[in-house]
Amino acid sequence: MWQDFAEYILNEVGDEDVKIAEIGIGKFNMIAKTISARENITLIKTDILPADESVIRDDITNPDLNI
Repeated sequence: MWQDFAEYILNEVGDEDVKIAEIGIGKFNMIAKTISARENITLIKTDILPADESVIRDDITNPDLNI
């Protein structure tokens, strides 16, 4: 299921340069790894409790819109 979702995103993006935000990534990063492997995709990952330094701390109930 998750691989299908990642493939759907990649198909929609195509070769365009895009920024994608994954809100509330948690500790599940399979989709993030799959889509960020593409050079034309800039991935922004956020979570209220970041699992590592690649995730920006943000609260969806009071988001930092500058991100």
